[in-house]
Amino acid sequence: MRHLENYSYIKLFNEIEVLSKGKDGIRFKGLTLSKIYDGNNACVLKDCLDAIKVHGNNCSLTIFPSEEDVERIKSQFPSVDLRQLTNGHDLIHGLICRLTILKGCCPKVGYNEIERIFRYSCGFDTFKTTVLYQQVDLWAKAHDTLVWAA
Repeated sequence: MRHLENYSYIKLFNEIEVLSKGKDGIRFKGLTLSKIYDGNNACVLKDCLDAIKVHGNNCSLTIFPSEEDVERIKSQFPSVDLRQLTNGHDLIHGLICRLTILKGCCPKVGYNEIERIFRYSCGFDTFKTTVLYQQVDLWAKAHDTLVWAA
């Protein structure tokens, strides 16, 4: 998660400064994390921004963060919990990059296996203590919807 911190802060900037204001957001879908994360060294902010800007139609966006913009978001959340900042899907892709470096080739475990390991490592009682659970639960109650049926 620490290696993906700059990438995660760019996504947070997108949520706070772009999407929440009704603007067209940065396109991350289809961006291969291995273009900005080598599995061994933390993502460099400038390299992240450069790779994201040339992805999709991002170069034509009216709002795209500079390094200073991302640093400002970082300063607004100086002691953020990386488990709250890092997107789970990004973490899994980052782990695959890391395992590839450690093994020297593509690992036999992939996205689905790593995701399954994470899902099984967190029981429902533990999940109930998370912000995600609380937000989904509030939404479900506000919409008179049952989401926790097993």
